[in-house]
Amino acid sequence: MSANGITLRLLPFVALGGALGSGLRHGLQLLLGEPGGALMPIGIEATLTANLLGSLLIGALAVSMRWHESLKGRVAVQAFLLTGLLGGFTTASVFSLELLMLLESDQAGLALAYGLCTFLSCLLAAAIGYWLAWRVLRRPGLRRLARIRRRSS
Repeated sequence: MSANGITLRLLPFVALGGALGSGLRHGLQLLLGEPGGALMPIGIEATLTANLLGSLLIGALAVSMRWHESLKGRVAVQAFLLTGLLGGFTTASVFSLELLMLLESDQAGLALAYGLCTFLSCLLAAAIGYWLAWRVLRRPGLRRLARIRRRSS
């Protein structure tokens, strides 16, 4: 059973991950306080933090899902972590709304700077996460340990 190539049996994993990710995102908003500080007038701190952290983690998890033997081919884990948890934690919709609010308040320069900085910094964060995970998982000691585990199971 699939809809557009996505297996419907993965829906509970995505939903659970999404619920947890959204809860974490809300917790981050509460942790960072009420929006509207002097530096970031519409409260973009939580959105930017969630998107940067989520980008870093998704880069690292993408590599881990391909290289780590215990995660390779685990579609339910991928659906839970990538689509669900990090999809619920990061937020393109709030980011878009914040850009529109900046434009509406005649702050086009700030909107452009925020949009470009967010896009570029999230891309860089994903690349750093990808690179860090690749470096860690390709260490000779970890590869030896993975071979030993495979032989013993």
